[in-house]
Amino acid sequence: METLRRILSQVRAIWTGMSPVRRVVIVSVIVLTLGLSLGLVILTFGRDYQVLYSGLTAEESGNITGRLKSLSIPYKLEGGGAIIRVPGDRLAQVRVDLSR
Repeated sequence: METLRRILSQVRAIWTGMSPVRRVVIVSVIVLTLGLSLGLVILTFGRDYQVLYSGLTAEESGNITGRLKSLSIPYKLEGGGAIIRVPGDRLAQVRVDLSR
């Protein structure tokens, strides 16, 4: 517990010795880093991906992913490329877009 108090005391001494501009910059960098990290986590894990197609050959998978890329639609490949998943909230629209 004493070690923690000593560390906090040192941090306070460093903090009070800084200029207001440096404090603002440090707080801004911390907030920006946390915000970007949270955004990345939400984008990576926050979406529910559902199966668009399964049982695909490598050629079929390549053709479909090429179309998805050209339409800027995010996707995930599973099963060695035999399964393509897209965000669940866009599944119906993606099927319509690919049928054209």
